[in-house]
Amino acid sequence: MNINLYLPGSQDKALRLPDFSVKDAAEGCVLSQTPPEPEGIIVVGQDFTEDKASKDFGILSRWCQQAMYPEEKQARGGTLEFRRLAPVQEPPNKSYSTQAGLWLRIESWLNAVAKAGVKVSHKALAGVVNQLQFGEMPIEEADRWRAELLAHFQCTSLLESDQEEMLRSFIKQAQSDHLAADKQRYQAWLEGAMVKGMRPLYNAIRSHEQVLVRPFRNKEATLRPYLRHQQWQEIWKSQDSPVEPVLPELLSRAVEAAMLPAITVTQLQTRLQCLSEKAPGVDGWNNRMLKQLPPTALEPLTQFLNHMEATGKAPGQWRVVKFAMLAKNKDIERPIGLCNVVYKAWLQVRYSLIQNWIKQYELKAHWDAAMPGNTCLSVSISRVFKSEIAVATGRHRASVYLDLTTFYGALTHARLIESAKELAFPASILNIAIQVYRGARIIDAEGSMSPVSFTS
Repeated sequence: MNINLYLPGSQDKALRLPDFSVKDAAEGCVLSQTPPEPEGIIVVGQDFTEDKASKDFGILSRWCQQAMYPEEKQARGGTLEFRRLAPVQEPPNKSYSTQAGLWLRIESWLNAVAKAGVKVSHKALAGVVNQLQFGEMPIEEADRWRAELLAHFQCTSLLESDQEEMLRSFIKQAQSDHLAADKQRYQAWLEGAMVKGMRPLYNAIRSHEQVLVRPFRNKEATLRPYLRHQQWQEIWKSQDSPVEPVLPELLSRAVEAAMLPAITVTQLQTRLQCLSEKAPGVDGWNNRMLKQLPPTALEPLTQFLNHMEATGKAPGQWRVVKFAMLAKNKDIERPIGLCNVVYKAWLQVRYSLIQNWIKQYELKAHWDAAMPGNTCLSVSISRVFKSEIAVATGRHRASVYLDLTTFYGALTHARLIESAKELAFPASILNIAIQVYRGARIIDAEGSMSPVSFTS
């Protein structure tokens, strides 16, 4: 029995942003001679039409999209608005999923009739017998076999031994076909899972270890995005209305500090080719798109990044971060922020600034184990080793554990900026990063998204 409940208003509350597929670019794509005309850009309710950085990034995005994905209608790197999910029309349920299952039911009835003289109801018979397939057998002969089965199971006419043997051969063939198809599906899955290395396969094998517990499971599904929104607004100290993304004190320091050698096409191309397949942001750009950019697109992208550094202002499309919520426990989830991939690629190009800063920071913070080359395992082994030394030398040793749940989420931007200034973190990177952090935040969990929030 299948029961579908459609409650009034339950289908129009789920929010989603457009889905952009990750796919290969058209073969031999090249940019057109002239870039497209600028269009209005509205990103989750914020109008960036008059913002030069946003307008330039929108033009560059459409220019690349027209060359790489000419058939697409939804603009990548352009206007981005929520849409309501349309009601999903569920397909009618099938009584049985496979021919193997149907023939197994026939086998069980054959055994029941032979051993106990059981009479099968006509309703149960009709749901199974009418769906049976007899391979290459002509329709008339297949109908005759169905009639024989109906008569046999209702005890009006018994099957001959050769007829029953024939039916059992059908049963055996159905099982064999099912196993062969199942093996083929598994082989296809195995090959697909290993296309990008062994990690996806490993994750699938250990899927039984995955945590599936989430908060709000006892609430109506349509309310959960709004409950998450409320929960994380309290943690992030965020609000519903936009905040000013550009902080004057950071902007002035960043523009002054941006006396860096300009990014070159070669530098950018080298970094782009090293990008791995990772979950993208919400605007439509992804790492595969960056890696497959037409050669003629690298120069405009390089010019855009250099101009952004010179002005110290990030485009509005970068200032939207989707937080994918991973299951953790019944009280809270683990947020993973997915930023614009062009922003992340720019960070990769300028990562030498961060590396130099880390070297200087190491000299001041000998106590900090969160350094390149260190892992959680090395820290744990060191702690155990020191404890063993304490036991061997007859000394006492104490460890203090701090609960850092939602620690990074609760860290205010003011405190972050203050610490970054004290530690001389690269100003040009800090300025753009803070603009991204102060942009729109969207929570994505269980197939629907929350309303936008902004953190100051």
